[in-house]
Amino acid sequence: MIADTIKNRMVQSVTEPRAVARWLFDLRLDDGVLLTAFALVLVLNGLLTAFFNTLLPLNPVVAPLAANPFIYVGGLGAILVGVAVALTWAGRVLGGTASFRNVATLLIWLQFLRLIAQTVVLFSALIMPMIASLLSLAASVAGIWIVLNFLAEAHNFPSLAKAAFALLLGMTAVALGLAVVISMLGISTTGTMSHV
Repeated sequence: MIADTIKNRMVQSVTEPRAVARWLFDLRLDDGVLLTAFALVLVLNGLLTAFFNTLLPLNPVVAPLAANPFIYVGGLGAILVGVAVALTWAGRVLGGTASFRNVATLLIWLQFLRLIAQTVVLFSALIMPMIASLLSLAASVAGIWIVLNFLAEAHNFPSLAKAAFALLLGMTAVALGLAVVISMLGISTTGTMSHV
């Protein structure tokens, strides 16, 4: 029963993303459940990346991080928290009303969907690389569609255009923040310490 509900909501995330956002809000998950779900998607993502790192060549920037699951999971968790803060702030700057909790809830669900899509794409890459490329493209397009609708619903925006602007503003803030952190840590674009 629960598995069927989850499967239906996964499909609905693409066909009716705003309805799924409302469903997630109506669940009114408490802090403990949200933190557990957040930790679970991070750990599963780390395990999946570490597993496929042994089978397929990863992006050179990601590969050193994937070699250490603790650093990878910690870094991904920090980035997701930063994204949640940035998207909450960006939407409010544009007149939105979303709370950090609502945005975080949506991002956790998005990470779950991403995990499923990434698993399908990576397994496909082992068998049919060309199909994997098409699946990856489809997942990316679907992901943008879902994010825009989720943001629009969370912030009560009437149009996706405003959600797109909030996404652009929020991601710019995240990119600038990451650039500052990387510069402070002295990490070069190859993933090594530039002052060593």
